[in-house]
Amino acid sequence: MTVQQVEDGAAVEGADSEEIARKLGIPAQLLTSSVLTQIVDDPLYLHHLELCRNDPAMLGLLLGPEAGRTAPPEIRTTELLSRAGVAIGRWAASGFGRVPEDAYRARMTACQGCEHLAVPPKSRLYRLTGSAQQKSVCGLCGCDVRRKAWLPTEHCPDGRWSAEG
Repeated sequence: MTVQQVEDGAAVEGADSEEIARKLGIPAQLLTSSVLTQIVDDPLYLHHLELCRNDPAMLGLLLGPEAGRTAPPEIRTTELLSRAGVAIGRWAASGFGRVPEDAYRARMTACQGCEHLAVPPKSRLYRLTGSAQQKSVCGLCGCDVRRKAWLPTEHCPDGRWSAEG
């Protein structure tokens, strides 16, 4: 796929996201509808994707623009602690295992490309987890994805990755 093909619109309109992802050399789950729209609207964006496809940090920046991020849900601290307690209970019952490093990286890549990843709200709980200044909280469930992605008993609420245990 070239910038000219995208400018003509044929490459994106006639192709599915898996084909575009394959041609760009990036995971298909990272190509959301908003990313595809941005590719069509801005050929320079496609050029940047091509240049950064082997750099996960840069891809995270390109595929997760601020405008597309949602704020984390307004979940009370007691609800978050309750959910965390249940998750820890499942994790303990499974033997306190962790997913393999490659599974963790795949989960985090999916999270980094998700429109729901956000900076947490200002609260003591998120400051205690070290999440206060980074986009590390799921906007759907309120979990710190950097920690949740290690747990084989947990899953993504948006279906981007599933529990292994």
